[in-house]
Amino acid sequence: MALGGVTFLAHQSVSSAKSQTAKVTQQVTDVSTQLAALQPVLDREAQIQQLESNMQSLLTTDVAWKTMITQSRRIFQPGSRSPRSVGS
Repeated sequence: MALGGVTFLAHQSVSSAKSQTAKVTQQVTDVSTQLAALQPVLDREAQIQQLESNMQSLLTTDVAWKTMITQSRRIFQPGSRSPRSVGS
């Protein structure tokens, strides 16, 4: 009788473990499906971040370019092709 009880408990434990494994496997499948559905959004977000980075770099260069032009205008007198002296 004791052997039958141990066998029953062992079988019940294995059955419970199989059931939990099936639930976890289904959850993994569901999450994988959700992630696959979100992948285009994640890809677009990465693309936007790259574009923002590129724009920031270009704007920094643009500001530096504008500063250089402004400084060049200060160095060259209007209507003249040669730089004026720094002391004048």
